[in-house]
Amino acid sequence: MGARRLYALAAAAGMRHFHFVPHPWGLSSDTSGEEARLMYRLEDYIPDRHEAYARYLLAHITPSQRWGIGRLDLDGWKMFFKGGGAPARARWTIRSRSSNGTACGSPRP
Repeated sequence: MGARRLYALAAAAGMRHFHFVPHPWGLSSDTSGEEARLMYRLEDYIPDRHEAYARYLLAHITPSQRWGIGRLDLDGWKMFFKGGGAPARARWTIRSRSSNGTACGSPRP
């Protein structure tokens, strides 16, 4: 996608504090409020032709990465989740986002 397009997407989504770090991308930053708004309106930023694939990616997490919010299993909820992390000097930076299934264009099944 590239930095230019990521910054354009961030601007369209009202993410005024977004900062892209290419290597490792997990050190890119924004605010938790911006992430919450992005996940809430995610369907606005995904082309219709890619919506099913995006929902698939957000609903299927590698088992070793299922911790925190991604481990919730609530009746009637379809969880969409994105987590990431990267070593930052002597510690890890962890970033997680989730949605209860209202993101990506349709109500939860």
